[in-house]
Amino acid sequence: MDGIGLWAPPLLCAALRTLFPNLRPLCGVEELDACSDTLPLLLAGEGICPSGWLLAAFLRERNPYRPVALLEGRCTPLSIWIAWEIGLSGILDLTRTPEEWAETLSHLARGRVAWPSDLVDQAIAFDRAWGRRLSRLSPRDWRRWRPAGVSPLLA
Repeated sequence: MDGIGLWAPPLLCAALRTLFPNLRPLCGVEELDACSDTLPLLLAGEGICPSGWLLAAFLRERNPYRPVALLEGRCTPLSIWIAWEIGLSGILDLTRTPEEWAETLSHLARGRVAWPSDLVDQAIAFDRAWGRRLSRLSPRDWRRWRPAGVSPLLA
């Protein structure tokens, strides 16, 4: 697993590097901008939630082909659905086992989809229950969450 950029708070970067030495911490926006367009990214926002979603959506819009996965403190059906809707390559949460982490990161490093089947099931269930309602957000609000025309659940 060569080169997965890790965008996360410094303490979390240090902890994850001890478990997964091939993660490459990106300490600032300059480093993020300077890395290759093909470098897979694992993103954690401050506090691990919504700011990571917004950064992921921004990066997805800038380069729709870069593998991007989101790191969550604990995945909720809403966070899983949002990550799926904005076209991310995967989602990881800190409650997963080291083996699940290794498998997901291995898929991400190869540019493949890194979605565990149980999370896909949760995203589909959430979409059936709430997705249509959320999809009725105003275009201005919705554009903040996903690029136009991307809806892998409904495709």
